Amino acid sequence: MNYNEFIKEYDGKSIDYDGGYGAQCVDLIKLYLDKVFDIKIGAIGNAHVYYDNYDKVALLKNNFDRIENTPEFIPQKGDIVVWNKNTGNGCGHVAIATGEGTTTYFYSYDQNWGGKTIRRIYHNYTNVSGVLRAKDQSKLFPKEIEIRYFDANLYNMLYVDLQNAFGGDAGALKEHYKTYGIKEGRVASYIFDPVFYLNKYEDLKNAFGNDYAAAYNHFLEYGINEGRQANKIFDVKYYLENNADLKQAFGTDYGAGINHFLAYGINEWRATSSEFNVNTYKENYADLRNAYGENCASYYMHYIVWGQHEDRKTI
Repeated sequence: MNYNEFIKEYDGKSIDYDGGYGAQCVDLIKLYLDKVFDIKIGAIGNAHVYYDNYDKVALLKNNFDRIENTPEFIPQKGDIVVWNKNTGNGCGHVAIATGEGTTTYFYSYDQNWGGKTIRRIYHNYTNVSGVLRAKDQSKLFPKEIEIRYFDANLYNMLYVDLQNAFGGDAGALKEHYKTYGIKEGRVASYIFDPVFYLNKYEDLKNAFGNDYAAAYNHFLEYGINEGRQANKIFDVKYYLENNADLKQAFGTDYGAGINHFLAYGINEWRATSSEFNVNTYKENYADLRNAYGENCASYYMHYIVWGQHEDRKTI
């Protein structure tokens, strides 16, 4: 659960996380630490202790930076704001910053500040000690997934449920892939299959398990530049090594090799992988020749959508 999901889930609710003293401000923070950071903090004292005893609480010190309130300070979205003992009858107060504000005011989500429900509150800086800021901001705000190499027609052909839902609408298909398809391990391009990618590389399988979105991000950020193979039909290293003109043009620029395949090579009957030969695939099956003739790209499409599940020979 990230920051936005947490606020959407709990805004307007009253939470007694630890089952003691009813819904207190620290219950909100304990819940926040649990759901967003997977930290079960337990009982460490009153609200002001989150700031004052920071150095003595390993779970806080290891996961957050303590930042003092100064005249120039403005809380950042997701910060845990802590008030001193002059607030809350000596107990202090804690809340979650929204990121809105200036050096004279800020907003936060609070519980037990003028009411027992979690809600957005306007504050000045009186008695604010400072904030705890997560060292790993990705837990709060996951990186926006960049969609590259997406082929709407292939994605539509692969999945009957999407055909029924979207009727071939390219924009809707891309949005589905970004929101759901990546996480579900669906295939949406001629160069990337998340299941293949994770199973081929032990280091990735150990690191990500079956987290297909993480596999996709790894491929975009690192795998391409490392020349990793991400499906059976296309291996960029093989592609460049076995096409002399491309080797001369691109060397080891694997991103350029991928772009060439998608723009040109998929239509040129080139050698693309030691595990898949489009010419052999064509020659092996008369039904495919009758259906697709000299349309090279269609043979790649057929294999991804149907051929691999029919155990057709590819080399």
